[in-house]
Amino acid sequence: MIILFCNHPLAPREVDPDYLEEWEAAGRHGFGRSLVSFEDLTAGLPLRRLPAEGVCLYRGWMLKPEHYDRLYQALDGRLLTTPEQYRFGHLFPNSYLHLEGFTPESVWSDRPDRFESLLAGFGQDPVIIKDYVKSRKHEWLEACYIPRADQGAAVVRTFVERQGEDLVGGLVVRRFEAFEQVGVHPQSGLPTFREYRLFFADGRLVMSFPYWGEKLEGPEPPSEPFASLAARLPAR
Repeated sequence: MIILFCNHPLAPREVDPDYLEEWEAAGRHGFGRSLVSFEDLTAGLPLRRLPAEGVCLYRGWMLKPEHYDRLYQALDGRLLTTPEQYRFGHLFPNSYLHLEGFTPESVWSDRPDRFESLLAGFGQDPVIIKDYVKSRKHEWLEACYIPRADQGAAVVRTFVERQGEDLVGGLVVRRFEAFEQVGVHPQSGLPTFREYRLFFADGRLVMSFPYWGEKLEGPEPPSEPFASLAARLPAR
């Protein structure tokens, strides 16, 4: 297995500093390592020094589906995750259909200008907004969280404006679930909650850790309910 990391944009034979710790860990654990230029990949430029053989796993900055397709083709289909699997996990509406009932109620449209009809179904309840891939959660009050859905037009417009060309797919409105707040983000002022990230490979839990990186008091979430969900998803 070769892990394909993004390189340093100014030193192409070095790993991006944000991935240095993982690069070194991969080497210690016997994985093959290689580099790819995120800038060249997303600009449609030739990709240099890609591995000539072996199954690869991309570990780098988020790619739009069309850029992932290009990397897959450049590697002759040797990426562990296929473009179809990538789209499933990357674009929210695709995975929601498999998780409905286990994740907050959500609606979406590929027409962001029709946001009023999306908000209408939530009445006066709180919601958050995002595109098909990500939110602007670090601009919590300006471009993410809406205390009352029926008064959310300004927040939606700000979100769409700030996303600009980076807006992927369309607009998603999700019912806000009030988890236990454990702090406030020191840079953005975003409220942080008791949340965990769980990573699965082929339906098996391989890692669980607090979403915000800091150790939380109390028990971790049980893995069994999430393992059963992961096992039925059409992705690695």
